[in-house]
Amino acid sequence: MALAKRVVDAAKYLNEARQSVILPSPTEYPEQASKPSSTPLSNVRTRARFAREIASAERERVKEELTSWHREHCVRELPDEKILEYFYYSENAKSIDPSKAAKGRMRKLVTQITSLRSDLPEGVFVRHGSSRLDVIKVLIVGPDDTPYQYGLFEFDLFCNKDFPLRPPEMHFRTTGRGRITFNPNLYNNGKGKHPCCDVARVKVFLR
Repeated sequence: MALAKRVVDAAKYLNEARQSVILPSPTEYPEQASKPSSTPLSNVRTRARFAREIASAERERVKEELTSWHREHCVRELPDEKILEYFYYSENAKSIDPSKAAKGRMRKLVTQITSLRSDLPEGVFVRHGSSRLDVIKVLIVGPDDTPYQYGLFEFDLFCNKDFPLRPPEMHFRTTGRGRITFNPNLYNNGKGKHPCCDVARVKVFLR
């Protein structure tokens, strides 16, 4: 909702900017329609160029704000019980015995989560358990200029007890309860064609 409000505000600002720099048409002032224009054509072009520059600058400002907002919110933690409640691998996660987990597993999880805070592509959001870094939910916003634009795609990603010796397990949840297949890489049973070894790379499934 916050992102949508920023887009609406930006559109409103651009519209006001255009109205302030573009000359009114003769139909807006009928009494002046028969009078020859006293504004040189070069002046009209200058104002039009100025309007384009304002619009371009505003787009860049909005883009920078969205990038900053994404970096601040792309990775967050949730209470363990809340994220496990609707997690596909919930039972697997609860059954893990930390004493039998792979050596260096927790250190690798901490490293991965930390790197995501600075390296995660825009449009990808991650939530993990407050004490269960191995329990991860991923939301991908469909990339622009693709059939998936504006779509929201949810994944459950679980780093099993053998991680990092074995890649994480991933389940695709946006299938309309098994009724929808989006592309050859995403099956309607929630499985993918290729294993995912890094949460930051789940975006390749939407290419």
